[in-house]
Amino acid sequence: QTEGLMFASEVESQFADAPGIKEALATVRKYFPDSIVDYNMLIGYANGILATKALEMAGRDVTRDKFVHAIESMSS
Repeated sequence: QTEGLMFASEVESQFADAPGIKEALATVRKYFPDSIVDYNMLIGYANGILATKALEMAGRDVTRDKFVHAIESMSS
């Protein structure tokens, strides 16, 4: 039974017209043209972007503390 069920998502669906989704789809299709684009792939993509940006912000001599601080200092 699904009556009253509510669903929340961290990312838009692969069918959304949002700029971030368009960028994700273009990137994935460029490097992995045969991959299946779905919700799970988008979560992985978003986590990869987050981790990459945090590593860049943490700097060359990254530590766990610098990495965590970088993530905590990000804004949406």
